[in-house]
Parts: sequence; C-alpha cells; structure tokens
Amino acid sequence: MKNNPKETQKNEFATTAEYIRKDLWHSDISIDDQLRLRIRRLEAAEEESQFWTFNLSDVFLPANSIYPSIRPISDFPELSKVLVLCAQRYLETAGQSKSRTTRVRGIIYLLSMALEYLWIQDVTKFADARPYHFENLVKSLASGGWLVALNIQERIHALASHERSMLFETQESVIGKHVFTYRQTEIRKILGTNIRNFRSVTAEPVTALEERDGSLQNVWGASRLNAVLSYINIFYDIGADWGLSFPPYIDSNKLAKKLARPPSRTKNINVGAASIMLKSSASWIYEYGPLIADLIEEVSKEVVECRMLTRKYMGKRLRSFFETLPTRLRVVGALPFPIEYLDFGRRTKERSHSLRTAVLCLITACYVTIATMNGRRKDEIGHRKFGLRRGDLKVISEELELYQIDFYIEKTYQERIPFYVNKITADAVRLLERLEDAFYQIDVALFKKDLSKNRPLFCYRRFSLSKGVGERKQWYAFSTSGKGNEEDAMPYLRLAFGDGDIPAVSSHMFRRIYALIFYYQYENADLQALMYQLGHFDLASTMIYITDPSSRPESEQISECLDISSTEIQKVRQAHVDDLNEELAIVRDEKFEHEVFAILNGETRLGGYERFVRRVHLKLATAVEINSERETGTPIVGILKQRGHFPRPMRHGQCMAGSTLSIKSARCLSSDKLDLDRSRANAHTCGTCMFHLTSEPYLSNIDADLREIEHEMENLDIGSLMFEQKRNERDNVREALSLLRGRIHEKKNI
Repeated sequence: MKNNPKETQKNEFATTAEYIRKDLWHSDISIDDQLRLRIRRLEAAEEESQFWTFNLSDVFLPANSIYPSIRPISDFPELSKVLVLCAQRYLETAGQSKSRTTRVRGIIYLLSMALEYLWIQDVTKFADARPYHFENLVKSLASGGWLVALNIQERIHALASHERSMLFETQESVIGKHVFTYRQTEIRKILGTNIRNFRSVTAEPVTALEERDGSLQNVWGASRLNAVLSYINIFYDIGADWGLSFPPYIDSNKLAKKLARPPSRTKNINVGAASIMLKSSASWIYEYGPLIADLIEEVSKEVVECRMLTRKYMGKRLRSFFETLPTRLRVVGALPFPIEYLDFGRRTKERSHSLRTAVLCLITACYVTIATMNGRRKDEIGHRKFGLRRGDLKVISEELELYQIDFYIEKTYQERIPFYVNKITADAVRLLERLEDAFYQIDVALFKKDLSKNRPLFCYRRFSLSKGVGERKQWYAFSTSGKGNEEDAMPYLRLAFGDGDIPAVSSHMFRRIYALIFYYQYENADLQALMYQLGHFDLASTMIYITDPSSRPESEQISECLDISSTEIQKVRQAHVDDLNEELAIVRDEKFEHEVFAILNGETRLGGYERFVRRVHLKLATAVEINSERETGTPIVGILKQRGHFPRPMRHGQCMAGSTLSIKSARCLSSDKLDLDRSRANAHTCGTCMFHLTSEPYLSNIDADLREIEHEMENLDIGSLMFEQKRNERDNVREALSLLRGRIHEKKNI
C-alpha cells in the first residue's frame, strides 16, 4: 500500500508541532498541527481577529551545497522550533505593549532572513554556526542590506530565462516609462527567499532590484542596523539548548555606529509649513467640514433606504442618487475641488476627486488639529483600539469653552486619562462624530454582526460603484508614502501646499508643530490671521495643570469644573507636560539663537533686549578677534543662555528674562520684588524693560488689543471707575503703539 503524501506531511507537521509545544509556555502564543503560529493581538479592536497567524511553511530555505533544492523550514523541526522560541522570547520581554504584534511579526520575518543567510553558508544547525558567520553578515547588511547579504541578484541571474520572466510583470506608466512590478509570492517561491517587499522599478528589473525599506544605493543607518543586530541576538537569548552558544553581537550599538553610514540630520518642519497645515485644517473644519458631513449623512441615509437591494443594484442606485443629489450640486463651488465621484475606480479620470477624497481631507485636518493642539502621539489619536472613540469628548462648560477628552496614555500609564482640550479640538472631534454616526447607521443596517461597543473615530466605509458599500471598514493612517491607506494624508497635503514642496511629514511631528505655534503664534502672519478668525486658540489647554503663577487664575477657574484631585492622574498629566517641554525647549533654543543673530545682522528688532545684545556684542568684539557676525553671535548665545535668558511669547513682544536671577531691571516685578509678575506685562509696561524684544509683526496684535479696549469702553458708563481704568489702559496702549511705530520707521530709514 502506497503512502499518501498529504497524509504523511500531515503527520510530520503534527509531530513537529508537538515537538515545539514542549517548550511553549507563554499564554499568548500557540501552534496548531498544521504548523500555524498564533499570537494574541493586544491592539485588536473588538470586531477584528484577536490573533495574528503565521504559517511556518511560508519560510523558505534556498538550495545550498547540502540540500540542492528549495525547502520549507517546516521540513526541519529544530530550525522551526528556534523561530518559534525567538518569538516567545520577545513576547516575554515586551510585556503588554500594544505594538508587540507588529514587532514580533517583524522579528519573525527578520530572523527568517537571518536563517536563510546561514543556510546559504551551509549552516544547517546552530551547532555549526561560528562568530565569523555573523561578522560577515553585519558587513553585508551595512553595505547593502538583505539584498546583498542574501545574494539576491546573483540568484536571479542564475535562474533560467523563463523562470526569471515569472518574477515580474511590466506595464507602461503615465509618463511613458515601463514599470516592472515584482510578483511578491512568485519571487519568494522561485528564489527560496524570505524578503517580502520589493519595489516596482523603472530600470532593468534585475540590476535595479531593491526592497521597499532599503536599497543597494542607500546603505543602512546606525539606528536601523543596531535594531536588526539586537534582534539577531535573540538566537543567543533563547539558550544554547536550541540557539547559539555565543552572543553574535556583544555591543550592537557600537558596531552599528562603526559600520553604518553617518546619520543624516532630519530636516525638521519649519514654522511656515506648520502654520500652513494648521490654517488649512481650520478651513476644513469650519468651512468644508459641515458640508462634507451633510453629504455623508445623505448618502448613508440612502444606503439604509435601499438596504434590501442586491449589492449590484445598490451601487447603481447610489451612483444615480449621488449624481443628482442637490447637496452635492450646492457645495461644488464651496469646496476646493468638485466632487465628481462617490469613490475612485479603475475608470476614474486622473486627478479627479471623489467623496472619499473629501472625507480623507477632512479626517486628516481633524487629525492634524487634535494632534497639534494637544501634543499627542500617533496612536493616542488614531489607533483603532486605543485612539479616540465616540463619546470620549465631554463638555464641561460650553460657556467657558471647557472640554475634556479621555486620551489613552501610550508611554506610561496605558490607561485613559481625562485632559482639558480647547474649542477647535472639540469642534474637530464633533465633526468626526458626525461622520461616525452616519457610517454607524450603515453598519446597523448592513453589517449587524460587526457592531462594536467602542466606536473609533478614525475609520470610515467606502462607497462602491459596483457593490454599494465596501464590506470592510477602512482604518485611517496619517502617512504620505507606501500603498493603500498609507497615503491617506496626501490629498490634504497636496491641497494645503499647492505647487510648493510638501515637507517630510510623519505622525511624530506634532509635538514640534505644537512648540512652533507656541513660540510664533504672535508674529507669524498665518497664525495671527487664524487667531483673529477663531477668536483664539488656547495652546495652554494641555499645559493647564502646571502651577505657573502667571496662569494660576485660569487654572483655578478650570479646576472648579474639572476633577483634578487624583495624585496619580496628576502625575500622568505632568509626565505628558514634561514630554512637551522637551520639544518646547528645542524650539525655544532655536528661536533664541535666531533672534540674537537677527539683531546682530541688523534686522528690525526693538526693545531693551536689542540694545542689551548689542552692548554684549561690542564688549565681546573688543576682547576677541572676529571674522563675522555669526562667529560673534555663537558665543553671545552661549553667554546669554548661561544667564538663563530665553524667549517667552507675548502678544506685544517677547520677554527674554527666562529664568534669569537678575530680575531687578524688569518692569513687571511682583509686589514683593522677588519674582516676575507677567500678568502685569503689556505694551506700555514692557516698552522700557531691558528684557523686552519686539518687531513689526507685533504691531497688529497691539492694534487689535487697542480696538478691543475701545469696544469694551463703549459698553461702560462714562465716568465710572471701570471706564476710567479702561481709558487709562487705552491711552497707555496708544502711546506704546505710537512709540513703536515711530521707532520702526526710524530703523527702516537708517
């Protein structure tokens, strides 16, 4: 009787699985008799699969001198067990981190490639591995990544021509060039490789072969190389019984810095780009957002109405309904682009726009606003399980514009903690809730089995021309590169920056934008215009728990409405503020240096601090031989920083007193003369202060303050005490404004 190959393989798999299970103790990892590895996903939303599944049969080992054909790792129980034990080891160290599934998946893929490398060197069991194998591996990785280490180009050239042609397909791009797209599954099977993502290229496919996350032309940086070496060390961490008897890389960080390319300085987003993004977001939230929400609500209502139709006829009905929808026709001229389609399709014209484009732009605007105004991390806002949900926004006092959001604290507490937020944040969340309510009606009508108690705000459904409504939820991701939802932010950014360069943006940049807005809000034209448009945008909202004496009255007013008595919650809030302060300090130092150099370069700056810097410059210039203003400016900046000087933004200028102990020259001394009382600071008081620095952009703020005072006087009784106080304040501001304008005029005529 002949053996059944499938039955034989099934029995072998079951035997290997049992062999692996003997050393599996972690409750979040398991393996079945088909060698399918299952790892619990802590980050999974309720309606999602709670496990990530990986089939060990999908790991390949190429031909080598010992085994002449490609083999799956499942044929080798010892190596299969090593891979699973490495995953378990990482789970042991990762704890309850929500990102552990993503990381363990990457570790399995990475260690599969490391095993492939050893296999090519005829190392078929760890007892045969030697330190020089890993020395050669790190050199290859540093010079060209896994493509070099695994000899991918040589392996492709060794293929027969018909096999090589199966690796890619070609098509003509919109610019007339031929694009070679690699068939990911075929290339892995034919080569026996575990590299998973190859780019589409416009050159000859073999010589231009590159990975999505690296290329032959761009060698790895130290940070990335160090991470890879650290993960390869897990082969040693699992113990000599199954893994290596020696650590491959004793000091991976030092080795990575030695071999990798020098780190390039990340180009930080500047205040111009930051203000464009915030200004554009405000337009989407207040001008376009309500119109888009109206459209989504009407389309969703129509979906519910035709829920009994087949998907095919639902798509036809939606298409006809949308083309004649009065709301769409009404908003054509209001939005920055015409909405021509429900969604994108294969026949959609290039650069045309759909309702989905508008939804993505609005969601991105809300994301940018919430992240910026509150200095939050990526997943604290948009994560499908830990991000913002329907109901997280609470109104404390509409009259005082006090709102609260339960943010998930990713870094430390790993629970939801209430934080005070400003009005534009609340308005952004309310728009997202309108969208979610509309999509939820579709969920109730068509997808009852997928309903969840928690309703995340950064997701939506696509309206399909062929099926009516997409069956899967689309999860928003703030990114500008890649595929699928990894380009969700691009429509918004293209509109915001027009023909200008789109800055290198990421979901981690919002703390810097927060800091830029904090320091430039009173002098950047776009931010000033936005402030007038919105009345104000209170950047102190997330910092309100700091007991700064100058903001204490506001803090006390808010604390009457918020329960902030919990010591533990206070610690979490303070930790968040400390994180923000790190970025604020970076931008503060950048701005301080910029202001000092502006003074020395003769740019228009006024106030006592301008004269003070020039006096220090003259003293330093007489003591040291100098070649340029900047050469002098560098030591001046250091001297002034040592004195505790740094900028503090105010509506009428900047206070440069910082934390200096020499405060007796300040004009806003407290009554006991022991501290600065910046609640007394204004254009008139600070006009003669040595720490005051101002420039022309601040004129508009002072002028606006003057108009506000005059408006308040109109509602007061002439002769009353309050009227006389306001009149005195008005006269002082007028005098300060007139004096400042005169000095600016003199400066420009010098």
